[in-house]
Amino acid sequence: MANRELDKTLDALHQPAMTLIEEGLKSCWELRPELHGRVLSGAEMADYVLWMIESFGTNDGVTLDRLETPSMLLGGGIADLGNQILRSSQDSRAIKELSALYESSQESRFFLSEQDISVGAFLRYLPPYWRKDEYFELYYVFSGTCRVYFEQETFTLNPGAVLIVPPHVQKACTCGDDDSAVYFYMLRKSSFAQVFDSQLNAQNLMAHFFRQALSGESQTPYLRFETGQDPQLEELLVTIYKEYNRNRKYSAQLLNAYMSSFFLLLLQEHEDSAEISRKSSFYWKREYAEILSYIQDNFKDLTLEQLSARYGYSRRQMIRIVQSCTGQSFTALQTRLRMEKAARLLSSQTASMELIAAEVGFSDLPGFYRAFKRYFGTTPGKLQKRM
Repeated sequence: MANRELDKTLDALHQPAMTLIEEGLKSCWELRPELHGRVLSGAEMADYVLWMIESFGTNDGVTLDRLETPSMLLGGGIADLGNQILRSSQDSRAIKELSALYESSQESRFFLSEQDISVGAFLRYLPPYWRKDEYFELYYVFSGTCRVYFEQETFTLNPGAVLIVPPHVQKACTCGDDDSAVYFYMLRKSSFAQVFDSQLNAQNLMAHFFRQALSGESQTPYLRFETGQDPQLEELLVTIYKEYNRNRKYSAQLLNAYMSSFFLLLLQEHEDSAEISRKSSFYWKREYAEILSYIQDNFKDLTLEQLSARYGYSRRQMIRIVQSCTGQSFTALQTRLRMEKAARLLSSQTASMELIAAEVGFSDLPGFYRAFKRYFGTTPGKLQKRM
């Protein structure tokens, strides 16, 4: 994308204009004060949409694409349902589909068949409603605010906030200001590993923690980052949005590549801002990112006592922190990091066994051989021959 076009798009997102359909949504919302401060059910949301259509809609050739509708409503089958209801708000089959859609969003409704990623903008002045989705979602706030609701927690996202929500998490959100510009990026569950997991270093402890959180193992409903409106991240997100709307040859592959770059840059520059839900089984502190990074860099000869003293925790507290963040004890984690590094050095075919043993924290070869065979089930020499 040319820099001038990119700058123009970002300027528009930082000073967004209301669309025709959003002006109508705002007027409708102001007429229903009894709903303010509530989160609707899926059925209530369907009733609200039908009320808007019956009260203010028209059958005189009005379709979604003529209402300056955000592009996500024009793809993946959503437009067909919307236009059907616009033509006849009494269509019982369409109404049933609408209610089901608001309660649980299926991938088939939001993704083009050949793409793993779908992109859209939140409509301002739609009421919040509870829903569970089959796919991963990433929210990004370009301007204004976005109010997000989870079953046990509610908070406001401000400009520069990134929110990642795994599938099947009950949530709701709303953008109730004229100056809000919030985009969402949906990733198929089946392909999330391709654009996130496989691109991250398997030995990186923070990446492991994020995988654990997003897989549902830690029972946290989201990961949240504060990026300070990082211009590189914003440019990538706009590029993804533009490419999605072009839907050209190789767009699906480009979208995956751009999203992988986004995640890598997010972690490289902002992993220390990561937050998880305070209602999760494990309470995350931003300091833990530094602890994991320190373990990553010093596992060769680090002791639990040294780690505890450095960060001012008792030995028992540090044991709990490491176990909760990585799913392993400190000893098991240190062994894994040592052995994985040893295997990488073996694959180079140039380092001697003595050097490899010293590089991973062993002062004698017999101790290294015993630990290696216990971990891999074979000797270093035999593993090296198979590489």
